[in-house]
Amino acid sequence: MVQSELSQLVGLRAIIVGAGITGLTAAHTLHKAGIDYVVVEKWPDVAPPAGASIALIPSTLRVLQQLGLLEPVERLAEPFTDGATNRDPKGKVIMNSDLWGRFRENHGRDVLLLERRAFLDALYDKLPDKSRVHFNKKVVKIVENADGVEILFVDGTTERGDFVLGADGVHSVVRQTMWDHANTVEPGLITVDEKMAIMTTWTCLFGFGPGEPNLRNELSVSSFDGSRCILLASQPKQSFFFVFWKPKKPWSRYTRPRYSEEDAEKAAKSVADLPINETMVFAELWNKRHRAQLADIEEGVLSRWHYGRHVLVGDAAHKVTPNMALGGNLGIESVTVLTNLLRKALVDKEGLEKLKASELKTVFEEYQAQQLLRAQAIFELSSFVSRAQAWDSRWLKFKSIYIAPHRNPRALPDGLGEIIRRAAILDFVPVGKWPEGRLGWVHGDADGEGSTEVKPGMPATNDWAGSQLLHAAKLVVGGIAAALIVSWVLRVIVG
Repeated sequence: MVQSELSQLVGLRAIIVGAGITGLTAAHTLHKAGIDYVVVEKWPDVAPPAGASIALIPSTLRVLQQLGLLEPVERLAEPFTDGATNRDPKGKVIMNSDLWGRFRENHGRDVLLLERRAFLDALYDKLPDKSRVHFNKKVVKIVENADGVEILFVDGTTERGDFVLGADGVHSVVRQTMWDHANTVEPGLITVDEKMAIMTTWTCLFGFGPGEPNLRNELSVSSFDGSRCILLASQPKQSFFFVFWKPKKPWSRYTRPRYSEEDAEKAAKSVADLPINETMVFAELWNKRHRAQLADIEEGVLSRWHYGRHVLVGDAAHKVTPNMALGGNLGIESVTVLTNLLRKALVDKEGLEKLKASELKTVFEEYQAQQLLRAQAIFELSSFVSRAQAWDSRWLKFKSIYIAPHRNPRALPDGLGEIIRRAAILDFVPVGKWPEGRLGWVHGDADGEGSTEVKPGMPATNDWAGSQLLHAAKLVVGGIAAALIVSWVLRVIVG
């Protein structure tokens, strides 16, 4: 049955904590499913001055089309035209590839790059009911009982619902309250290892500024000794930069430092002379910036994404490095899967009564079962790319300079294509007209049958547990050729 905005579905109210990309997407998907919700956000507005960019891959664009958001988002972005370039420490080109053309060929759409705040504004602006989003709501306490959850805020107000959806990022308050509740009910369930599963592994100075007339419309990666790299996404109207380097050792959320504007200035000065191409150094970008900040880059995947009436999505459950731009897309995908399962559970009850706690548990378990191995695969992929681009070993440096330029240019887009083409969509809303690509979608449209034809030799099933080993693939990742996806990751990606 294909149906949207099922207003007759009753018996469930979600409290979404966090009005970031994942939280606002959840508001859209739950609205489409006819599920009651409210969004609470600690900041005073929807788009605080933080973050830089987000890249939206074609599978995410399909979900945005289902939500009626693709057209306004496309107006905010300008496709890449000049490929992807890798450079050495002197700014000289090691390799250039038509990465974006390959994506268009494979999936029928571009990868869209836009400012994160602009995307947040679009998500909020197109919400069917903005009265459901409440700002200046800092969580003080979450109380769970047999009947539901109640959240107390600093301003003394409360919200009640059937479950709390933690979309509040890598430093999630909902995750901490979930852990506390779990260890109260089942002492020792949440271990120290689980609490240390997401760790800071990189430090990043990132920001954006105006377009540079002397720069190509491309993604450029400059690698340097000392486990450092600069990613520069330059387009005619805007430029986004990311400078990565490794701390001496990983640290957890409990010991992470707090960075000031002075810290950012000091970091920028330390890399001011690094070339970004044959004619420019980093300082020239920094001096023209609109906004920038220094931040930790955490990575890791939790083994438990839910307990009781708490469930985590996005960075609260799985955090990946941004070098492959897959983290935000993975968050949107996970929200999509969770919405499908919640809606199905309500439809099966014919909207006549509330979901019981045991039924919510079943939904949450299936949500994690569908997404956990996929998140782990994307984590491993993103982690390797981060190391490869920063020349985190002599072997990676050697591959970058002497092997990568001679590898198959289809390796990276086709390897990523196997991740992209298997991403979930809303299974109750038609995608509609979509340009044909070389790689078929596993989930063709909202008929639940994966109707789009799949390439010969590629398994069409999305059953992770029964997946078969795909042929060995070599990816060219950030200009580094490597046997990147080992057998267990390949089994996950195949589905």
